[in-house]
Amino acid sequence: MELRLKKDKIMNNDSDFDLAMQKIWTNGALVSEKRKSDDSLKHGSTGNTNASKEVTKSSVLTMRCTPSEKAKWVNAAKGQKLAEWVTEALNNEAEKRPHK
Repeated sequence: MELRLKKDKIMNNDSDFDLAMQKIWTNGALVSEKRKSDDSLKHGSTGNTNASKEVTKSSVLTMRCTPSEKAKWVNAAKGQKLAEWVTEALNNEAEKRPHK
């Protein structure tokens, strides 16, 4: 989309567009709007506070398996999410073995 401001001035990016939007039409007259400070541009959204956890899981474990192995694990999970079931199974097994 190409928008012309003044005689042959073409806006090619968002910052040009933002500057142009400072001027608005009100009651049939062109009025300049004062540029907002950086503080007023912040959205104020804090995200989903219900999703926050005491311990965040930031490590990732990736593995390859055969389709039949995965099918066995999904069936063994009995409706539990596979990631939850695998985590529980690994933690239980790790507790059984002595730490070196």
